[in-house]
Amino acid sequence: MHGRPTASLGIYTLGMDKVRLGRILGAGARHAARTAVQAMDAATAPDPNPQAKRPEVLSPQQPRRSPEATLASVAQTVRAVDQAKRSAKQAALAPLKKASKALWLEVTGSFFLLFALAFAVNAAKVRDGIHMASANHNRFLLYSALTLLFGYFSVSSFMNANKR
Repeated sequence: MHGRPTASLGIYTLGMDKVRLGRILGAGARHAARTAVQAMDAATAPDPNPQAKRPEVLSPQQPRRSPEATLASVAQTVRAVDQAKRSAKQAALAPLKKASKALWLEVTGSFFLLFALAFAVNAAKVRDGIHMASANHNRFLLYSALTLLFGYFSVSSFMNANKR
């Protein structure tokens, strides 16, 4: 009977060391028992942090606060809450404000760049106006000046966005 596994143990326990298995199961059972005892002790122990007693309703011995003092206390609390709201709103919106300013500067710089490119194309079309004797000289100078002006606006807008 010792050589053949029984049907209740099955093939699973065939290669196991029965003594070692008993030790492991015994250690697990002892650990579970200790945990249960500790949980029971913790549940029956008195509360280490008793809650503070609530003040009783005003008795005749306690002086009543004047309405002005109560109103001042409420007003101070309202001011503190309003200040906290403002600071929380400012803290939450500050990164969004910074990012939106940078984005606005980049969009504006892009539009300035489009205008600068359009003026540069027109200046290239009348490039024979470089010479003073040409009929397109004034147009060429105007397109060149506008190209430089809008190019400056575009570059400065992108540089300001980069600073933020």
